Amino acid sequence: MRLTQIGDQMYPVDVGQEGRDDFVVACVGDTCIDVSLAVGLAAIGGNALNVAANLELAGVRTSFVGRVGDDEDGRRILDSMRARGSATDLAIITADRTCRAYLETDETGHTWVSEVEGVGTPVVLPDSTLDALTGFAHVFAKGLVDCSSAIARLRDAGVRTSYDYSFFDDDLGEYAADLTFYSAGEGNADRGRRFAARAIERGARIAIATLGADGCIALTSEGDEYRIAPEPVRVVDSIGAGDAFTAGFIAAAARGATLEESLHAAAARGAEACLLPLAFEQETWPVDVGDRPLGIKTKTKTN
Repeated sequence: MRLTQIGDQMYPVDVGQEGRDDFVVACVGDTCIDVSLAVGLAAIGGNALNVAANLELAGVRTSFVGRVGDDEDGRRILDSMRARGSATDLAIITADRTCRAYLETDETGHTWVSEVEGVGTPVVLPDSTLDALTGFAHVFAKGLVDCSSAIARLRDAGVRTSYDYSFFDDDLGEYAADLTFYSAGEGNADRGRRFAARAIERGARIAIATLGADGCIALTSEGDEYRIAPEPVRVVDSIGAGDAFTAGFIAAAARGATLEESLHAAAARGAEACLLPLAFEQETWPVDVGDRPLGIKTKTKTN
């Protein structure tokens, strides 16, 4: 993989961007307060926030461009991200209530969102925010309205992009991000490979499909395919593991790792996240969950 100079360091061209003074990743999209009904505790979370926090833990500078409400939860999120080193000047502050996601966990550690309150996805980016994002070396996003148009606009400005399409096949659109992430799930390697191939056809340089306990598949625009096995762990909580995987890949690639090395680093970071009761190491606080039942669920539930 070809490298390019950014400041005094070398980065893969698929991640960084030539001619920039520094390497800062803007993390754009959904954010929330995660409320774990398994343990009755709350923490900051959401995809864009989890990726930014994990990148900061890995030593990569970030700008948090999540959407929050003008309320106590929103201020808590912004204060916490600033304390972690992430810039918050581009955060999208609305009059709506900051999203709260209530999470349930079963005995296998599988965690899912059972209920959402407040403003969630999709996120509409103001034109002024899109203009500001053209000044970054790399923009990661998830949960945007018309993500294809936003990607095209950033690509025209010479910005490298990455996007988490989750498991929504129809979100791909006409233009894929340079680096795409897709959650195909365990037992769905063929589905993941098909999505990755479509992403490559629409402009992606690297397309990664995660397969849960089956690891991940990566295709490249040069015609290469990689298959990586997962790191063996005893799962405590799966929430945020995919976001940790994403951050692990970007951080490794930004330091000049090969694609295969970056995939192994991503798998290791995702596995580490599964050992935590929430998405990453942070302070939690007790929260009133109303009449929602607490504790581990006794039956496995899937999304």
